[in-house]
Amino acid sequence: MREETRHESGEPITLLLPGGGPLGVAYEAGALICLEDLFTGGFLQHARAIIGSSAGAVTGAFLTMGLTPQLLVKSLSGRFPDEIEYFDPSILLQFDRDQVPSPFLGLWRSMRFFLAELRRGTDREAPLDERRERYEHYLSRVEDIINLVPKGWFSLTGLEKFLHRNLASRHGRLYDFDHFATDLFICATDLTDGHAVLFGKKRFQDQVTNSPFFSKHDYVTGATLAHAVVSSSAIPFLFLPYRDRQMILADGDTRNTTAVSVARSLVNARFMITINPLVPLRNVKRNCSTAELFLQALLTALEGNIVATLKMEFEEKYRRERAGEDTFDIVYFRPSATDMATMTGNSIINLFRYKPLNALMGYRAVFETVRDHPDEAEMILRRYGYRFDLTIPARRYALMQRRRNDPEALEDVLLTPAQEIEPIE
Repeated sequence: MREETRHESGEPITLLLPGGGPLGVAYEAGALICLEDLFTGGFLQHARAIIGSSAGAVTGAFLTMGLTPQLLVKSLSGRFPDEIEYFDPSILLQFDRDQVPSPFLGLWRSMRFFLAELRRGTDREAPLDERRERYEHYLSRVEDIINLVPKGWFSLTGLEKFLHRNLASRHGRLYDFDHFATDLFICATDLTDGHAVLFGKKRFQDQVTNSPFFSKHDYVTGATLAHAVVSSSAIPFLFLPYRDRQMILADGDTRNTTAVSVARSLVNARFMITINPLVPLRNVKRNCSTAELFLQALLTALEGNIVATLKMEFEEKYRRERAGEDTFDIVYFRPSATDMATMTGNSIINLFRYKPLNALMGYRAVFETVRDHPDEAEMILRRYGYRFDLTIPARRYALMQRRRNDPEALEDVLLTPAQEIEPIE
């Protein structure tokens, strides 16, 4: 379809939301508020499909229910108990004592490891069979030490209870995917076979079954939103994997290299917007802390999945354009490395803290991208029947920048209705 083609109501938009803990939800909410301000006539009403993983699954599930990005911010804030339940981030870090070996077992295995280390030896004069036997014994003791590390330090029970309260009807019945008009897909990873798991509506079952692309996917229907979100949220070795029948389910971003392909394969998406809250830090020192090193490894792996997929999809897009075929567009918003360092403080712990500043960073990523590339933004939006106006985003962004050092004032600006944003004098 050529770019000058117009559509009266705009083509459907597909929203791709990776993870990032409470930080990620705040960042995605800020970006979505900016998109609402930016699109003439609003944005979310045109988001007909959402694909989420981990924190993105949380955001996607609540958007599907009809919550606004402002209500997501209010839930994270806790200042508005009359409007929405407070999402207390501490529920994510409930220590699971049952998973931690007793100190006596740890001491015993450590002593055996130490003795095995003493006997290991690499004496070239020793007989080969003896050296091999010592090494095999040493490897067994190494495995003992590795098994002292829990499968996960924290339980997702608190998150599951919160979702059961808030992803249910007033009569207490948990919502499932088929209850809503929006096509929601939630990604998880099955650690039993390394397959990607996709939760979604029953009406897509035949498409999945008949598509070679999904040969290494497990498509799950009939699940509740709450069940799917919890299944998608277990960051490996930080949270206990979620056990479901024969599957061991972990964070959807572990294997989520397929979100764009899922969108194109199942909902024939042509206009996709990705909001990625997590990118690698710029400078990690050699003497960095374990928390900083773990964070950098996580950020690098997650963005690597996304970038690798986008690279393949953009290559396919350019191939189609050269061939004169019907094509698609992917708009990708992400923080800068400097913003990432500001949000995380170079520690993985800050993924589990809510700060209004994180929502500002999401708002800024969208606003500055469009402001700095207006011609490209206009070309893409017009192609799908949309227009944008920077007036309100510019006003809100300027006000937030002025109040960035006052968290409550910054939050208030973020939550002010668009029609009430006054020009800055």
